[in-house]
Order: sequence, then structure tokens, then C-alpha cells
Amino acid sequence: SFTGNASLASIAENTTNSSGDTVTNLLGARFSDVDGNALAGIAISADTSVSGTDGNWEYSTNSGANWFDVGSVSTNSALLLDAGSKLRFVPATNFSGTPGALTVHAVDNSSSTTFTSGSSRATFNTTTDGATSLVSASGASLTISINQIFNFTDGLIQHYYEYVSAPSGISWTDAKTAAALRSYNGMPGYLVTITSQAESDYIHTSLPNSDAWIGASDHYTEINAATSATTYANQSTADGNWYWVTGPERGTKFSSGNVSPTTITYANWTGGEPNGTNGGEDYGQIYTSGTWNDISNTNSRNAYLVEYSSNCLSGDPIVLDLDHNGADLLPQQAGTQFDINADGTPDTTGWVGPGDGLLALDRNGNQLIDDAGELFSEYSTPGVTNGLDALREFDLNHDARIDGADAVTADLRIWQDLNSDGVSGTDELLTLPQTGISSIDLNMDAMLDTQNGNTLLGAGTLDYADGSQGRWYDVGFGFEAGVAKSGEVRGGGGDAMTQTAAALSPTSALTPPPLPEGERSEGLGLLAPATTTATEAQNAADLAQVEPLTKPQANNGLTEPTLTQAPPAIDTGAAYQNMVLGTDPAASGYSLTDSTYPSSVDMGFHLPTDSGLDGLPINPLDHLASSVMAG
Repeated sequence: SFTGNASLASIAENTTNSSGDTVTNLLGARFSDVDGNALAGIAISADTSVSGTDGNWEYSTNSGANWFDVGSVSTNSALLLDAGSKLRFVPATNFSGTPGALTVHAVDNSSSTTFTSGSSRATFNTTTDGATSLVSASGASLTISINQIFNFTDGLIQHYYEYVSAPSGISWTDAKTAAALRSYNGMPGYLVTITSQAESDYIHTSLPNSDAWIGASDHYTEINAATSATTYANQSTADGNWYWVTGPERGTKFSSGNVSPTTITYANWTGGEPNGTNGGEDYGQIYTSGTWNDISNTNSRNAYLVEYSSNCLSGDPIVLDLDHNGADLLPQQAGTQFDINADGTPDTTGWVGPGDGLLALDRNGNQLIDDAGELFSEYSTPGVTNGLDALREFDLNHDARIDGADAVTADLRIWQDLNSDGVSGTDELLTLPQTGISSIDLNMDAMLDTQNGNTLLGAGTLDYADGSQGRWYDVGFGFEAGVAKSGEVRGGGGDAMTQTAAALSPTSALTPPPLPEGERSEGLGLLAPATTTATEAQNAADLAQVEPLTKPQANNGLTEPTLTQAPPAIDTGAAYQNMVLGTDPAASGYSLTDSTYPSSVDMGFHLPTDSGLDGLPINPLDHLASSVMAG
């Protein structure tokens, strides 16, 4: 028999593909037999969940390759599953809470038993069970909790939060590991990072109020792992220097000092915290009040907060829907390796499915697409902030389309990565005529949708030679950055995204106009990794790096883009070659703030003259996607 009830690990609402767990893992430790027999399996005699309201319990007899509904069971027709079978629960849409439980009876190995195999069900009548039967007379309950997901939208960045209960207590390090094993809609989980008052308020008012772990630490091993460097040689130099060590903000220092700390980006410490008591309080927790505290790893909490977000975005390249069924995007977990942030290091990135393609230009002529600089993205042309604007640079006749009248058309390639390996085979690079595409419309309808951890930011129209039309999409791939080269600034975006003047830094340098009530926009101060000292001078230097990026600037309001020079006639000479090579994007004779496309996504902030980034246009819509905005 079983000595107590059991529970499956909690899952997030709308999770349809959880891996479940085996009978042995769930109930083996609770099995007891006076005759010394081993657990052979279970008999499920009751299922109190309500299909369509709660969801459905499912089983698998082949390690999760195929799943079947537990279906109708009763005491006289209990479903027999062997110890290696798996169980899971698939919640109904938007259901959260505790669904109806299963009642399970222990089956020992005292005699041979035929168990269910796939859809071939084997059953047992528990009402005829006797004292010497291989099936226990009494049953135990098997339960699960479905956690509600709370959604907070920050511009184009979607954040999802999950409160995970741990009734038996859990350490910070175990919570960090557990959070990383969770996923939601293709987005990997991580211990929450809280980077603004608005986000803090949302979490405090929306999620259950209980002390819980968050993704903050001043432990030198956690900091060094987060910054991919020996930022601190030991704990004495690291103590009091608090970093976000999880998620997209991993490696970002936000607070310095104990008892009366200096806030570098955003912090919400309880008064007198962090205090580093006994030299071992190196991990962050959030109180029921919403304020933070430092505490030791071994002082376990009964909950942790998991965040999933779409802000690990990569340069929003252009994806073409070649099979006419919408964008087909693969999750980061599929393992495609490609240098999606053009820093010279392969990244693990979300990717386009084999039925669709990426718009590309082989700028170095090596018959390969080497990195995001050869896709149409913020990394392909100096001064642009998104894939569409990079493509617009080649519309020399300003008719808001790329077609045969534009010299670049013959050189454009559509990369249909048939094996999704991130390596462009020569048979995967197609010309526009080979796909039947005659023109690409340069007007974009803004959108915000997520798919497998990637974000669709906008869509436009493709024209085919046969008169039909298709769609292209501006996509931010979710990604995990590879190890950056030395000298690069780190701390935000894709865990270790290279911060470039044309990408994240300009947005951080601005104080944009107020958003409507209920919305927010936040620029994250970008810091280089801290050195191995923790002196007051270093703290002052850290602050000096942030202040120019966050203090109010004059003349930061929105202004209409204006054409600075009349566009020239089509030129396939040096100016065109300069654009192809990416060396002189302004050589075409018109400004990057060109007003030919007065759509809502083409309005830009203009940097103040004292920002150090003079003349770079900033597209607010696209920068909200490509910048790290919040935890």
C-alpha cells in the first residue's frame, strides 16, 4: 500500500506538453509491503477532474512518446499502469488552481500482472480485493497544482510571471535550477528580475503575497558566472555588490553597499537591507510587502518567482512566409547555432522553420550567410534600428517597395534553412525569382505576438509574379548569446548581447515622453563588468557610467522625420556598392531619417546633440523590442 498521498510538480496554466513523471518517481518512496514485495505499478480507480473545465489526466507507456487520456475509470475497472509508465495533467485553457485528483492503488510484484500498453487498456476490479491480493485495498491521492500566469506588457516586451509554491522549502540555488527547467509558450524560465517600480508594483499586486526567491545575488561565484568573467576574486570583494544573475539582465549590477546601499539601476530593499549579516546573506528574496531582503542560501523559502519574457530578442530580421501558412518559428531550445547578434560568436537562437526563409544579402561574396550582418537587421547597416529600415536603404527610387527597379534585387537571397542548422548551404540560398516573388512591400503593420519564445513585431506584403500575395514578418528571435569577445560591453539583452551605438545604447540615453497611464517604458543603464575591487571609488565610477544614460536630457521630444536632401536617381555605382558593403549607408544621398515612409513605425526620437550619439535616428517601436526594458 501507499503510506501517503503524492503530487506531480506544479505546471503553468496553458501548458499542454509537460513531460510528466513516472509512477516510480511519484509513488515509489511511499510504497510499503509487509511481505517485502516491490512496487510493480498502480491501479487508477477514480479521476475526479472535470474534462473541459479542469483538463485531463494522461498516461504514457513509452516514455512520453505517446499520450492517452486516463479516461473512464472506477473501482471495478481500475486502469493498470506499470511502474515505468508516466502520468501528467493537461489543463483546460486558462485553468489554474487544483484540478480533481486521481485515486491510485499500489500493485506489487508478487505475481505476474498484465499492464496497459499504449491504447490497449488493462483493468482490475478493486472491489474484489482481498487481504492477500497484489493490489492494495485502499488508495492514495495523486494531485497537481496549475499555477496562474500573470502577464505584464512593457512596450513590445511581454513578461509572464509564475508563483511556484515549495511547501517543503527550497534553497535559492535549487530554486534557480528549478526555474531554469520551466518553460512557458517556448520561453525558458528564470528567477524573476525586477527592474522598475512599475514592474515591482505589478508583481506585488498581482502575484500571491509570500516570501519568495528572486534572481539577485552578491555571491562572487554567481556574479562571475553571470558576467562570464572573474569580476570578483573572492566573496570579501563581492560582498554588497548586488547583481541580477538570471534572465536577460544577467550580469547587470543594480545596487552597491550594505545597510545604506547606493541604487545603480532600480532596487527596492527593505530599510537597513541588505545587511550582509554573518557574512553569508548573499541571495535575494522578496517579502510579502514587495520589498527585498538578503538571506542565506540555506535559509529555505516556501516559494520562488519565475519569469518568462520575450525580451531576449535579436535584431529583428525579416522572415518570408514561403509556404503561405503564416510564420513558422522554432524555439531556442531546438538548438540552432547562428551568430544572431553579429559579435563573432555563435548563439543558440530561435529560428525560422524549414518552410519559410530569411531575407539576406551576401555582403562579403563568400556564398554564405555568416551572421546577422548579412541578414536585414539592426546589425546589417550602420544607423538603422530594425530589419525593415535596413531593407529600405536600398529603395533608391523611393516607391516603398523592393522590386526589379532596385539594383539590390538581383543580389538578394532568401535563405531557406531546410535542416534548421544555422549553416547556409548553397542549395538553400534562393533568388527572388526562384521563389516566384516579384516585389517586397516596405510598409509594415505593427503587431505583437509570440511564438515559441520568439516575437513577431510586424508584417508586410509580398507580391508574386503570378499575381498572388504573401506575407513577410519582422521577427525578434529569442536567443542565448554565446561568450562575447573581450572588450565588449555586456549586461542586458539576450543574456550577453553586445551593446552597439545603433542598438541598445541610444534608447538608454533618452528620457522619452511619458506614456499613457497604465503603460511604461524603461531604459536600462548599461554597465561594463565591475572590476575586482569594491572601493568607494569603484562605486562612484559605476554610478558615473549610469548617470549620463538615465538623467533627463533636453530636447528629447518626438520630432517629425525630415528629408535632409533630395533623393538621387537610381545609381548602381559606388554609392550602391557602399550600401551593399555596409560602409556608407548615407552615400545614397538621403538621410537615415527619411520621411518617405510616414507610417506609425517610422517616427523617431532624435538624439540630443550632447548625447555622444549625434545624428542616429531611433525608432521607438523597434527599440522597445531590441532593447532590454525590464526584468
